[in-house]
Amino acid sequence: MSSEIQTSINAHVAARIRILRKEVGLTQQEVARQLGISFHQLQKYEHGKNRVSAGRLYQLAAVLETNIEAFFAGYKQGAAQDAKRPTEVSRLARQFEAISSTEIKKSIYGLIRVLDETRTV
Repeated sequence: MSSEIQTSINAHVAARIRILRKEVGLTQQEVARQLGISFHQLQKYEHGKNRVSAGRLYQLAAVLETNIEAFFAGYKQGAAQDAKRPTEVSRLARQFEAISSTEIKKSIYGLIRVLDETRTV
């Protein structure tokens, strides 16, 4: 695998970590604490400055209540990945993050989980 593809995948995974964290409504501090790492280390993962090992990716999936495949969703091999490009998902995550009520966030998250479960049945 070429270093260009590796760099592209790493950037994509980094962006997905941030998006998935925001989707479940956790702060960087909360995720870092659950992983037993520093806040700064999680920041490095999310900005693509440090690569995420397979074991750490597995831990992140558990903390973010998702599966490993979610970190690679939307990746197209050979296509240039722009991790900073605003997407529909990242806009939705920012809007969700702007909601101040924890109860409303939990309700929205619960609704999304139910909808996802009914989609896969």
